[in-house]
Amino acid sequence: FSLMIIPSILAFFLTFFLDEPPRKKIVGKDAYLKTLKKGVLYFKNHPALKVLALDRILVGVICFFAIWFWQVKFTNLDIPLVYFGLFHALFVGMEIPVSMNFSFLERIFGGKKLYLFWSTIIAGIGFLVAGLTSNVVLVTLGFILVFAFGLTRFVLFLHYFNKHTPSSVRATVLSTINMMDALIRGSFYLLMGIVLEYSLTAALVSAGVLLMVIALVSKVKEEHLLD
Repeated sequence: FSLMIIPSILAFFLTFFLDEPPRKKIVGKDAYLKTLKKGVLYFKNHPALKVLALDRILVGVICFFAIWFWQVKFTNLDIPLVYFGLFHALFVGMEIPVSMNFSFLERIFGGKKLYLFWSTIIAGIGFLVAGLTSNVVLVTLGFILVFAFGLTRFVLFLHYFNKHTPSSVRATVLSTINMMDALIRGSFYLLMGIVLEYSLTAALVSAGVLLMVIALVSKVKEEHLLD
């Protein structure tokens, strides 16, 4: 984790050497604040958007931890480090066929809402399988399910966010959602870190159970999922 700070520091200093492109129209501070307030209020007063954002954030944050969990799990299984790149390529590669076939998968599962429900359940099952077995094949299959069905959902939700948001406030609304994501993700980092220090199995099983609970209590409705 410590090495992750290096590119962040380099990026920070790089910003001092970037020139802002010339603008034909100068936007004042008041206009910026007005746009910001308008976008935040739009999100606050849009029930469907809030429901979609909460579902997307909670599931996305939990599934994100698979990126770290699989490395710890494979280390515990004595998988040589030289193969980690191949496994990561496999996990990320399995996101491609899912991302390219959402319409087909929605028909298979019986609708947009049911696909979101079952994609969360499948990702939860993946965490449980990875946590409750030491068989390399089953663990690999478990993480494939999390990556393929859990980490691709954000593409669908971005589409739904755009459909619910007019272009005049879209950037602000999306920034508001991303800010919420960052705050919740930071909280989960602390929580999952504590659980992981206690037991990797407990962390994986907890993630799986949380996903299933979220799927069952989600307030997302079919009419929220606009084409």
